[in-house]
Amino acid sequence: QVRDLLPDFGEGFVASVLDTVNGNTEQAINMLLEGSLPAALQSLDSGMSFQTYRQQQQQKQQQTLLDMEIHSQLTQVRISLQ
Repeated sequence: QVRDLLPDFGEGFVASVLDTVNGNTEQAINMLLEGSLPAALQSLDSGMSFQTYRQQQQQKQQQTLLDMEIHSQLTQVRISLQ
């Protein structure tokens, strides 16, 4: 729906905007038309493909899992030191 109105933006970029506004298409369209994007979105390539978006999402998930594993290990170390 967003790309129907704003076809110059890449599918991945639009997906990132929609993620930011929890899927609210009206809010996403307004942000894009007004140029009122958060800094994190302003730094993205507005022509980003959906494939690139998916790769970034997978990297974020992997980093989150790694962070959770590290946190778990640190907790276990703290418990064993007590």
